[in-house]
Amino acid sequence: MKQAVDHLGVYGAEDYDAFVMTVSVRSNYERLRLSPDATQKELIAAQRAVKEWLSVFGLTPQSRSTVSIKGKKPEDSAFKRIFDDLMN
Repeated sequence: MKQAVDHLGVYGAEDYDAFVMTVSVRSNYERLRLSPDATQKELIAAQRAVKEWLSVFGLTPQSRSTVSIKGKKPEDSAFKRIFDDLMN
């Protein structure tokens, strides 16, 4: 996720805590997704939380249109993998 965010120009030192939380929320979603004990309600709530945090850094298709990208655009595959995982 850091490599994708670095290219966007929206991440600064003051955003460190928010970025750590974003990674934590994403990790929690993955843990729930792989857990046989996770309920559908828990998965949906975790998925929503991930989408909300990703949008903070311009990592959703809709939020990407509102951020300025420095230099070369990041590879679509990094974003595609994140969202493919969320949707499956």
